[in-house]
Amino acid sequence: AQHLLNQISYTPQKFMQMALLGLIALFFFLTGKRIFVQMRISLLAYTIIAFSLLSILFSPNSSLALRYLISVSVVSIPVFLYYRYYGPEALYNTLVTFFTAVVVLNIIYVFVFPQYAIMNGVHAGSWRGLFVHKNGAGSFFAVISIIFFQRWWFESKRRDIKQLSLFLCCLLMVIMSKSI
Repeated sequence: AQHLLNQISYTPQKFMQMALLGLIALFFFLTGKRIFVQMRISLLAYTIIAFSLLSILFSPNSSLALRYLISVSVVSIPVFLYYRYYGPEALYNTLVTFFTAVVVLNIIYVFVFPQYAIMNGVHAGSWRGLFVHKNGAGSFFAVISIIFFQRWWFESKRRDIKQLSLFLCCLLMVIMSKSI
């Protein structure tokens, strides 16, 4: 039922973010000033960072705004570092591999554990897969379906059945999540 969403614990997510923050700090400690010299951040990026920090001061709940900024930073910094070290193509291929795993695992989860992967109560019958809510699942699969469609239509010239299958699985998850 819907009231059970209030009982969800975000403790594992917090521990993962703290561990990731520790790894980022260790990375910066071990690389020293060298990493800052190699990274050339544009004026636009500095402006965005400045406005983000400034927005905390004007937020009605500064501590919550700071927590969200730290959460976004902890997730964004490793992606940025990966991009800087390995380039955009490697990042793209890694993300596609990750998205492929997410799609496959969610489809398997829906069919193996439907009692957990399909919502009940107000949203009975809506697929959520490994996500907390159907809307999160629907949004995620709608966005990544574009990647798989693009790879099938343009990169493989409509010959790669794997990309078509992943696109159709995403489409199925969007439709069955009923979050259109």
